[in-house]
Amino acid sequence: MTSQLQLYKYKSLKGDGFKHFVDIILNERLYASNYRNLRENGNDKKEGAYYFSITDEKIKDIFVKEVLDQKSRIKICCLSKDGNSDEMWKEYADNYSGVLIVVEINENRCSPITYVETFPTISYSEELNHKDVAKQILSHKLQDFCYEKEMRAFTNGNKYINIKVKEVIAGREMTGEEFEFIKKLVNRIKPEILIKRQGYNNLNIFL
Repeated sequence: MTSQLQLYKYKSLKGDGFKHFVDIILNERLYASNYRNLRENGNDKKEGAYYFSITDEKIKDIFVKEVLDQKSRIKICCLSKDGNSDEMWKEYADNYSGVLIVVEINENRCSPITYVETFPTISYSEELNHKDVAKQILSHKLQDFCYEKEMRAFTNGNKYINIKVKEVIAGREMTGEEFEFIKKLVNRIKPEILIKRQGYNNLNIFL
């Protein structure tokens, strides 16, 4: 039996975010984007960068082209191992006005991000697999983003990755009216999904 990981998706409901949220609940899938879209729309403007150690200019040109091609083919879905991150709520869930979606996903599809002080360096050898190199590059981010505790699910060609939605947690800044609407919506689409709102525990920490 395939092992499942429990991971977290922080989500704003503003603009197209609401439509994407409904799609996640209705179809139990997450959209996977290429690294260029992550670079343009995310917080890491150097997404997918790397150094290479190749002296032969002809080989270097071929290598860089092949790796770029593979990076462009790979689709990425970004999730977090942290289900209670203040930074993630603020950055990705509209400052606590959005939702946290608790999902289960095939462990074999996921790779943890390695956080580094500088970009990965790739040394050339004839045995290198360009697809593996591209995935290795896309599994690294700068240390500045370590608070994300990111896990990435990779796919080639397919725009969506299947998941199982277990729970939806509304942010503490969501209005009561909005929460009731989301609650009714989720219950109508998938009544087995648990939905709740953040609250204080006895230490005054939001959960």
